[in-house]
Amino acid sequence: KTKHPPLGMLCPSRKIPSNHHSPLDSQYHLRKRKERFIEWDQFEHSPKRPRVEAEHSAGVLEEDVAGFHRANDAAADVHDSFLEKIRPAQVFTPTMDEFANALQYIRDHVVPRVYLDGICVIRPPKEWKHQIVFPVDRLIPLRPQELSDRIVDSKGSGLASISVDDPLVASLQLSIRVADRLDWISATSREKVERATILRNCSAKQLPRHVSEAEQQKIYWKWFRTQHTRLNKVFYANDVEGSAFPLPTFESVRNPCSSATSDWNLNILPLKSVLGACGSKIPGVTSPMKYIGMKHSTFTWHYEDSQMYSASFHHHGADRTWYGVPHRAARKFEHVVRDHVFHHFVDNDTVRLLLGKTTMFTPVFLQQHKVDVVTQTQRAGDFVITLPKAYHCGFSHGFNICEASNFALADWFPHLQRTTGEFRRIARSCVIKEEELIILSCEPYLDPMYRKNHGRPSLELMQAMKRLYCSQKRLQNRLSESLKLVSKSLGVHIVSGDSNSESCELCNYACYVSKLSCGCSSSIYCLYCHFIPASSCRCQIWTLLCKYDLAGMKCIMESLGWSSSKDSDSGAIRGSHCSQVDAYRIK
Repeated sequence: KTKHPPLGMLCPSRKIPSNHHSPLDSQYHLRKRKERFIEWDQFEHSPKRPRVEAEHSAGVLEEDVAGFHRANDAAADVHDSFLEKIRPAQVFTPTMDEFANALQYIRDHVVPRVYLDGICVIRPPKEWKHQIVFPVDRLIPLRPQELSDRIVDSKGSGLASISVDDPLVASLQLSIRVADRLDWISATSREKVERATILRNCSAKQLPRHVSEAEQQKIYWKWFRTQHTRLNKVFYANDVEGSAFPLPTFESVRNPCSSATSDWNLNILPLKSVLGACGSKIPGVTSPMKYIGMKHSTFTWHYEDSQMYSASFHHHGADRTWYGVPHRAARKFEHVVRDHVFHHFVDNDTVRLLLGKTTMFTPVFLQQHKVDVVTQTQRAGDFVITLPKAYHCGFSHGFNICEASNFALADWFPHLQRTTGEFRRIARSCVIKEEELIILSCEPYLDPMYRKNHGRPSLELMQAMKRLYCSQKRLQNRLSESLKLVSKSLGVHIVSGDSNSESCELCNYACYVSKLSCGCSSSIYCLYCHFIPASSCRCQIWTLLCKYDLAGMKCIMESLGWSSSKDSDSGAIRGSHCSQVDAYRIK
C-alpha cells in the first residue's frame, strides 16, 4: 500500500491541501473526469453528439472520452498539415562589405524584397565577431505567462480543438502579470553543488536528440491547444532594460568586425536612424531591451509601436519561431480577427486588444481565411527585421537570451502620421511624438554648415514637413472660423523654444507645434478637438500657444529646399516673433 501523509503535512515537493484526495480514490477521479468532459461538452454544437449527463455509466464515459481524443488527434493532424504549408520568410546572408552599413543594407537590399513578407532573417557573415556581455550578479524578475481558458470559433462557440469542416481558432488571452511573490534567479546565490548538478545534467550526452523546426512547431501548437487542461507554467523575463552587446573599447574601435562598434549593435542602430532626433532615451525603442525565455515562452500577435521597424538579435540559446503578416495584409488580418476572434468588439477595440500584446492564435487560422502568413526560425547569432505595421508573433524552443529595439528609415514618416491619426481616434498616446520628431529632424538643416556636410534632407522628410505645415494651416483656419461662430476671441502666444510636447485632454494627441488652452482651466487641447471644449466652456478668451507659427514653419521648409508660390498664408493665424509675451485677439 502507498502511504499518504496526514492532511496538511508537508511533502518534500509540495504541501498537501486540505481537500486532498488519494490517487487511489477511483470514484473521485471518475467524478472529476465527468466534470471536465461535461464542461467541454456544454460548448459542443454538433447534433451528432448527445450531451453527456452526470448519470452516465463509467463505460459510456470511457468510450466518449476515447472518441473525443481520436477526434482531437485527427484535428491535430490536419492542423499540422496546414502548418507545413506556411510560406517561409526570406533569409539574407550579406557579405562583410554589405554588412558594414546596417541602415543602407536594410534600405537597399531588405526593404524592396521583404515588402511582401513583412519579416526576414539576416544572418551575419562569419567574419563578424560577436561577444555577449551579460551580468550574472543581477537579479532578473520572472513573469509567469498565464493562459486564460478562452477558446472561440467563428460561431462564438467554445471548443477545444480545430476541425476541418468548421475551422476554429484557439484564441487564448495571454495575460502577463508580475506574480504576487516574485521568483528571482541569481547565479551568485546558488551553491556550488547545485551548479555542478546543473552542469552535469546539461552535458552534451544527456541533452535530448535534435528536434526539427517543423516538429518544434507541432509540439508547441499541441501544447497550446491543451494548455487550458494543464498546470504547467511558462516564465518569461521580458522587457529587461539594458543590452547584452559589448561597449566600445580601444581595441574594438580598431577592429571593423567587432560588434561593439558595429552599426548592428542595437545600442547604436536606433541612434543612427531617424529616431536619433528624438533626443530622449525610450527603453525598448531607442535603447534595447533583453528578453530571456524558456521553452514555449510566447510573444503574441502585435506590430511595433508607431508602426516602426524593429531589429531583434538572438544572443544565445535555443531557436525561436516567428510568424509574420506583411503590411499589405494587415487590414485583412484585423478584419478577420475582429469577425472571428473578437466578434463582439468594434474596430477600435480590436486594434486596442492587439496592441496590448495579449492575443495568440494559430497561423493556420489566418491561412484558412486567405491572410498571407510567413514563418522563419531565428537561430543564435541571427537578426530578425520587421517592417512597419507587419504583425508578428512567435515562441521559444528553449532557454535563450535575445534583445530588441526599434529604428526607422526615412520611408517610415507616412506610417508615423497614419498611426498617429489612428491612435488619436482611439484616444491612445503614441510613443513617438509626430510633430516633435519631424521638427527636430528638420532643425539641423537650418545650419548652412550642416547642409554642406550632410547634403539635402530626404524627400520623405520634406514631404512629412509639408504635410505638417498644410495640416497646421488648415486647422488654424478652421479654429478661427469655429470661434467666430460661438462669439469667442483667440489670443496667440509664441512660446519659448524649450517647451516639450503636451497631450491633449480629450484624444491624447501630442501637441508640439501648437496647442489650445482657455483661461478657466489648465487643460491643453489639440486643434483637432478644439470645437468640443470651445462650445461648452464659458470662457470668452482662448489662447493658441505656438512653438512655430506658419511663417516659422515656412522658413524651415525653405531651408530644406522646398518652395511653392501656390501656398498662401492669407487668412491664417500668425504670431509675432518679436512679441513672445503679449497676446492679441482676433475677432
